[in-house]
Amino acid sequence: DLGSPFCTADHVDYVDDLLLPIASHSQDLLDKLKVASCIVCQSFERYGFEVNYGVGTSETLLFFNGPGATQLRLPVHNDLRNMISFRPQHGNERKMRVVTSHRHVGTKMVGAETMLPEVRVRMASMSEAARPFVSKVFRCTAIPVQKRLMVMRALLLSKGFFQCSVWPLLNANEAE
Repeated sequence: DLGSPFCTADHVDYVDDLLLPIASHSQDLLDKLKVASCIVCQSFERYGFEVNYGVGTSETLLFFNGPGATQLRLPVHNDLRNMISFRPQHGNERKMRVVTSHRHVGTKMVGAETMLPEVRVRMASMSEAARPFVSKVFRCTAIPVQKRLMVMRALLLSKGFFQCSVWPLLNANEAE
């Protein structure tokens, strides 16, 4: 019975990452974010978990678009000091940081609605990883081309495409 404070489950999986997109008109975004944060917090608490709102853990990236976006962004940074306060139904006030970028398991999301900074970092990382292999492996004619390609794929593509499946669609500049 999910209405009681205790329930049994035949199988439980633990997931420690959650991304919650909230689409809204800009003027309603902060209120919807507070409601969603309360729901997440209460859901975790119902099963004995607590959301960690420390630096670098549970944070908010806000994307304001369209007319008036700049005016709506300013109060978050100036008046709220980049903190969103909310109070779950049964609990104390919580504060969640608003950040301009968030790094998670090697991937950096930025609040500028572009993956270009991350694409640049990945390209540099792939170039750096390839450097020691260029003369020893990639240019070595004694190693069959097929094996050189396998090494390149294993090394460079795994380094460059790590977690890219969670990226949004890239725009034309990012795709180049």
